[in-house]
Amino acid sequence: MGVRADPRGGATVTDSNLTLPAPGELHLWVAELDMETETTTALDLLQSDERARAERLLSTAARHRFIMTRGLLRKLLERYLEQPAADIQLTSKQGKPGLAQDPAPLSFNVAHSHRRAAIVFAEGGNVGVDVEYLDRHVDHERLARRVFSENEYRSYEESETATRQRMFFDAWSRKEAVLKACGHGLRLPPRQTEVSLAPGEPVFMVRSAGQRWHVRGINVNDDYACAVAADNEFTAVTQRLIATRHLDDMLQHSCS
Repeated sequence: MGVRADPRGGATVTDSNLTLPAPGELHLWVAELDMETETTTALDLLQSDERARAERLLSTAARHRFIMTRGLLRKLLERYLEQPAADIQLTSKQGKPGLAQDPAPLSFNVAHSHRRAAIVFAEGGNVGVDVEYLDRHVDHERLARRVFSENEYRSYEESETATRQRMFFDAWSRKEAVLKACGHGLRLPPRQTEVSLAPGEPVFMVRSAGQRWHVRGINVNDDYACAVAADNEFTAVTQRLIATRHLDDMLQHSCS
């Protein structure tokens, strides 16, 4: 199993429609977010309920991340589905977005943190993604005691002090990816979802909410932890980067 970097990473996807993920494959898009970027173009793509949700966010930064991530989601769906972005109808079940059409041709999940957005697509089934900024101000030792299982916390305590921050965020992103995939989020106690804390761990299986989940940690860069999870087994993750300088162009370009 491997993570493949697409050669088009860092470029806009304006020249053609996108091929749907193959069985056993996940598509992971990671976008660099410029918090100074104007959000009008992305906001115009959203449904009324999405706009209302954005308005309820009290933090300007959180509102910006939500709008830009949802706008990007719609532009990617436009290319996968060959439909205008603004015409694609989305639903939200327990806070988890999905396509309104049934059966849906693909499933997806979104996440954002600090200056990164992550969106994962799969052929079907349930899929989740999480990305976490390694915030140096977070008291990860206190949080680890609250959210880690006994086995996880034992591994955490036995590790070198210098590696614990990275270990915490790697584990947390893996837990979040599973909880988002199953649609429970933090309504399910994180301790009940036990993951591997090993760096660079290949796909491993987790039991959560009475189901088996396949999980993979993804290397985004040294400042972020990222993970994907799915109920269907996957053998490849194709990762693509959308650089800040290309995000505006992508949001404004319509598929032909």
